[in-house]
Amino acid sequence: MNHLQEAFGHRTLEEIEVAEVSDYKDDIKCISPWAVIYDNNFYYLLAYDGKKMRVYRIDHMEGVEVEEAEAEGLEEFKKIKLSDYTKQTFGMYSGELQSVTMRFPNNMVGTVLDRFGREVTLM
Repeated sequence: MNHLQEAFGHRTLEEIEVAEVSDYKDDIKCISPWAVIYDNNFYYLLAYDGKKMRVYRIDHMEGVEVEEAEAEGLEEFKKIKLSDYTKQTFGMYSGELQSVTMRFPNNMVGTVLDRFGREVTLM
């Protein structure tokens, strides 16, 4: 975790360094970290992997090292509104955005609005 904090530091977005992370699949990734997200009792790192923005669970990372390299993905990061991003994902799983219809008891309305916001359509 100290290396992640070092990568963010007090730098501007353009100066964030690239962190090398090993996730639970035991492979090594060189990524550019952009944000830390807290969701459902876990911390996640939103980072650019050279192709797209991805989310990594921080407690699954081992051997994080900071490299002196220019961060990538600034344009992709600027497209993301974090408050909307967290509402649109479950457990930070990525995928295509889809509309869904859910059925739940009336006494769960408050919970649904807390999780998805007031923009949801209730019938």
